[in-house]
Amino acid sequence: MKYKISIIIATYNADKYIQRAITSVLNQCLENYECIVVDGMSTDKTLSIIESYIQENSHIRLISEKDNGIFDAYNKGWKAAKGEWIYYLGADDVLLSNGLNDLLEEANGYDIIYGNHIDQLEKKQYHPKSKSYRIVKHLMFCCHQALIIKRDVIKSLGGFNINYLLCADFDLIQRAYLSGYKFKQISCDVCVFSLAGVSNKSLYGTDKEVRRISINNGCYKYISLVQMYYLIRKTVKYLLLKFHII
Repeated sequence: MKYKISIIIATYNADKYIQRAITSVLNQCLENYECIVVDGMSTDKTLSIIESYIQENSHIRLISEKDNGIFDAYNKGWKAAKGEWIYYLGADDVLLSNGLNDLLEEANGYDIIYGNHIDQLEKKQYHPKSKSYRIVKHLMFCCHQALIIKRDVIKSLGGFNINYLLCADFDLIQRAYLSGYKFKQISCDVCVFSLAGVSNKSLYGTDKEVRRISINNGCYKYISLVQMYYLIRKTVKYLLLKFHII
């Protein structure tokens, strides 16, 4: 059966929040969809929680095997998917009730559609500006949980490069932009995005990998004060939140 959209969730020992994520998928205003959970052989209660949902809902299926990280799991997901569109939801994130439907309604003629997300930590709503995708030469313009992408686009680009441990999503979207695929921004709230597990170390590791990706994709001339500005802003925000100043 061909689906309109495949929702992919990668999990590993996510029993504290996977129920919330799957429930948010089932609460979508969608009919023609599938939800694929790609689990890396969890050792907690994650698998039993997922299997309990599968028994009650035919939209959900499970791939359970060892993987080489989240982006390897994401590759397994799109390869198994039967949907025209692909959406990736973090195991600790939450889809808003009409988010995907709003994106799909604007999908004709485009390859990547993106909307707004709500930062769970800051309780703040983020609205990408019109044509903000152009900044992908420098950095990611929105979190991947706020966008949908055609499966054929992922396939044509060879999927996620698992040599990148933190920002393979940025690499894929940057390569899509450089390949001429069409982007569209719409004003809708798609998800609540969690920053669980983000540390100062991963913060700097992310920016270092973003620079390496830009160089490898031929965007080295765009690496300038723009990335430095966003790194400083991100660091200040992280420290303010960490020490409860804001």
